[in-house]
Amino acid sequence: MLLYMDYNVDNYTMPELASILKLSTPSVSNVTSQANSYIRSLVVSHDLQRAGFIDQVKNKLIQYINEGG
Repeated sequence: MLLYMDYNVDNYTMPELASILKLSTPSVSNVTSQANSYIRSLVVSHDLQRAGFIDQVKNKLIQYINEGG
């Protein structure tokens, strides 16, 4: 059972962030698609803190990919 979740995306490596989205080879397209799917599900279940975290994960990964990472 997970007792504590670190919601600071800066405390994760890029591979860890990709793993959170269950992506082995992240691209802008699949990061966006997977993250948006999770966010929709989390919003429906009223888990706004995790939805916000996933949105930050998405933004950080996309920024990293766009910068050539």
